[in-house]
Amino acid sequence: MTEFIMSYALERLGYFLIDGVKFFQGVGQEFDHVKSQLQWMKAFLKDAYAKQDKDERIRNWMAEIRTLAYDIEDIVESLALEVASKKKAGKTFAIWNQAKSKYNLGSKLEDINVRISDLRQSLKTFGLRELTIPEGSNSAIDWKTKRSSSLWKNYPHIPENPVGVDEDVNLLVKKLVGDHPGGSAEASQAGNFKDHRVVAVCGMGGIGKTTLAKKVYNHAKLRQRFDHFVWINVSQQWEKRGSWEQILFKLSPPSKEQREEIEKMTDDDIAEMVFKELQKKKCLVVLDDIWHVHAWKILSAGFPTEDTGSKIILTSRNKDVARHADPRCYIHEPRCLNEARSWELFQRVALPRLPDDQGLTYLTRLELHLSLHLPSYFSLYFSPAPSSTIIKSARNDYDLEKLGKEMVKHCKGLPLAIIVLGGLLSTKQTFDEWDKVHENIKSYLNHQDQSFSILEVLALSYDDLPQRLKPLFLYLGIFPEDFLISVKKLTNLWVAEGMIPPVSGFEGEETMEDVAYRYLDEMAQRYMVQVEKRSSTGRIKTCRMHDLMRDLCLSRAQGEDIFDVVNLNDKNRHNDFFQCLTTKMKLAGRTRRVSVNLRNFSGRIGMENEQYPLVRSILGFSLQDHSGIQQQLMESMVNKFKLLRVLDLDNVKGFQIPDEIGKLVHLRLLNVASAWIGELPSSMGDLSCLLTLYLDRRYSTSRMPDVFWKMQRLRHLYLPPDCGRKTEKLRFANLGNLQTLFNFPSRHADVKDLITLTNLRKLVIVIEDEASLGSFQEIFKPETVTFNHLRSLMIVPKRISFNSTLDVEKVAACCPRLRKLKLHGKKVYERGTNAS
Repeated sequence: MTEFIMSYALERLGYFLIDGVKFFQGVGQEFDHVKSQLQWMKAFLKDAYAKQDKDERIRNWMAEIRTLAYDIEDIVESLALEVASKKKAGKTFAIWNQAKSKYNLGSKLEDINVRISDLRQSLKTFGLRELTIPEGSNSAIDWKTKRSSSLWKNYPHIPENPVGVDEDVNLLVKKLVGDHPGGSAEASQAGNFKDHRVVAVCGMGGIGKTTLAKKVYNHAKLRQRFDHFVWINVSQQWEKRGSWEQILFKLSPPSKEQREEIEKMTDDDIAEMVFKELQKKKCLVVLDDIWHVHAWKILSAGFPTEDTGSKIILTSRNKDVARHADPRCYIHEPRCLNEARSWELFQRVALPRLPDDQGLTYLTRLELHLSLHLPSYFSLYFSPAPSSTIIKSARNDYDLEKLGKEMVKHCKGLPLAIIVLGGLLSTKQTFDEWDKVHENIKSYLNHQDQSFSILEVLALSYDDLPQRLKPLFLYLGIFPEDFLISVKKLTNLWVAEGMIPPVSGFEGEETMEDVAYRYLDEMAQRYMVQVEKRSSTGRIKTCRMHDLMRDLCLSRAQGEDIFDVVNLNDKNRHNDFFQCLTTKMKLAGRTRRVSVNLRNFSGRIGMENEQYPLVRSILGFSLQDHSGIQQQLMESMVNKFKLLRVLDLDNVKGFQIPDEIGKLVHLRLLNVASAWIGELPSSMGDLSCLLTLYLDRRYSTSRMPDVFWKMQRLRHLYLPPDCGRKTEKLRFANLGNLQTLFNFPSRHADVKDLITLTNLRKLVIVIEDEASLGSFQEIFKPETVTFNHLRSLMIVPKRISFNSTLDVEKVAACCPRLRKLKLHGKKVYERGTNAS
């Protein structure tokens, strides 16, 4: 994350040197010096990252680097705000103000240079090297991998008969040997059933991949089918020659002399021997916990792809590994356990002693039932003396069961978490001991002792992420627990936050949104996020985080100062806004992003302090329908946080957009879709940096000013479904960066403006009369107009019907990449089908 923060500071410095420094004559050289020093120090960050877990001094050095980068960013953004005000004021800006600004700037730059010099001196002390570590390198996590792998393999509470895997086991066995009763090689060759050369079990850490693979590996049908069995623990510390030799020695145990001969052979010769042995024999090989495509590409030299009776089972946290192993590979993704199976697994580990009533008399069983569920009725009709010991034991187990079921819910069906919790509680016999764990359940799950924790296992996936993905993963923690995340919104946020590298924008190249989606998809392939819904074309539409993965995210994000959380409710409304932070700010002014969670909150809270952190992003989440924020709080946020880049209040109600909104000149994303609009402030036109704008989904707009044409950087515009009767002509021409345009108001705008929006990918147009319909159809002229990037077109008719008059073929002819066309919500065109 430090590297990302420094990169962003360098980017802002670069922009300022081009555009803003001319307003502050004489300081350009000093800015250049700061930039060159940061560039030089950036080369040492990769080595520092690899060593920081073992050296507290380096961790502190990294924190100081982050603070320095933040301070440089603050200086540049504040100056940019001043430049914007100068441009607006024109020549009236007083000379003495310029001199004062230049003096203050010089003093700040001098302080920055002193701090850079001190940090450079520290490099010699720490022995950090200037280097570039390739993406995916695991040098920073070697020691963690060895430690966690050995702990997991020796963990004492894993049950021999896991819960809920029988169906999965039978399915995978069929995929390996087919449906034929005998599973014979002859039947396979005859083509009587379909089987797979490679079967992969893929999923997040702790989901039970290895456990499932072991059950398949030991299955009776496979023991009959194959002659040889080899299990290789690949992990992140794999070694190609050792893996090949392990297979070779299993297939053909060598004599002492043969071993000596093998030791003299080259790696290529060893791989060739393994290849030939696997080709002529029927062997089942398990490659357990293989992390990287690179590992498979090297190991694959020893595995035949055809004319062989051997098969491979691999387990991985990365689905891409399976796809590279064999394009026809069957990929199985175990799911988290449901509530009933979670409890069954927990019982096997934590409560193997629950009373078995098989040997009890009918009367005793009746006593047990009544004493536990109807104690007052029981006391009237039964004497507890004959079975008091049994009843006391049963009552204790009943109480433990209630506590246990509540605690198991926190595991969210993750087998590893259930086993860890069950193993812990199996050592505790009394209700009080269980209740103590219950009160601090998350702490016990994540840090139950110094030798093993669930987060340590999940952290291996985080540590293995390429550096470019780590800040994006940590950003996901800003969303509330169990929150369903819109992928479109998430990618827009990442772009607005400056977390996606700029692209050239040449024809045919990826957009920043494409890059953001590709990064999210890579995290989904690694099971860092859970895919909830896909489109008909397979694109991810919504996702969420498993609770334990989110806990990992929060723990890492807190250490990196990524964001803070403000929980607002009516109990703390008498506090000041920032007194409600759930995580303590380590340094004044270091809070860059704030997640505001509203629950049972009527909307009033003070913001009376003079000094507030230079917050860049505020994301609000109304976690109950009646929670929102009042106008005073909204106006205070706009006036206090002048350097905001992101203001996302998607489902937060109770306020109107303030007239002063135009002062937030750094805004890249503004989401006020649930706000009352009325007359949209004309100051919106001053938001020249805006990339994404979400407005009114509540039909509350009475007038829209003609300001959108000023927002030349706009990429995504979500307009109200009705722009209001007072709205006059709106201009949209030449917004060349616009990719998404929702609710284009044909009644208030010239549809010919659409011809100039050459980068449009999604368009929703509102047609209110026959004249607008005619004008809209006229712009589709294949010989002169082509919407090269348009993929989705939706036409929303209001108060008219024109199903029969829309020339669908003509529209599609002008949109070579159009995937779907909807009319009145009904699909009338889809590429490759006859939707109409």
